[in-house]
Amino acid sequence: MKFEKERIGSIIALIGVILLIIAGLVSLISALKLDADLNLEGQSLSSFDIEPGMLIDAFFASILLACVAIIGIVIGYKANKLLTGGFLCVLIGIIVFYFGIIQPAQIIDTSPPLNYVYVIRTVPTLYVDPFLMIVGGALSMYFGKKTIAK
Repeated sequence: MKFEKERIGSIIALIGVILLIIAGLVSLISALKLDADLNLEGQSLSSFDIEPGMLIDAFFASILLACVAIIGIVIGYKANKLLTGGFLCVLIGIIVFYFGIIQPAQIIDTSPPLNYVYVIRTVPTLYVDPFLMIVGGALSMYFGKKTIAK
């Protein structure tokens, strides 16, 4: 099987999507751990003005965005529409970058009982996954434009 350089963008974006899914799972596990730790101290998330559903919504947001990015990767890789698939990956990467890195939803300081700070993000991220999705999508768009020009 011959290596096709047009597919490298899809592969890079797929690595970013896998990292986004891992970040969502880590976020869900740490949210459940935070809730359990607070319950051991006799407190709850509602004492910090946080609804427990907000933590689970962040997990589902990351999974939903990952699914849309996977659709973009499949469109670019299988249907050979690199521009469309690349655009979807760039768009999802920008959304994850904004809501995951720039705009945290809430910061919890549990100083008296647990002595740590917990940052709730609207979309969990490992800080490198949005960049991989943006670069992978941009490469797909670049190579898609070159194949259209041929």
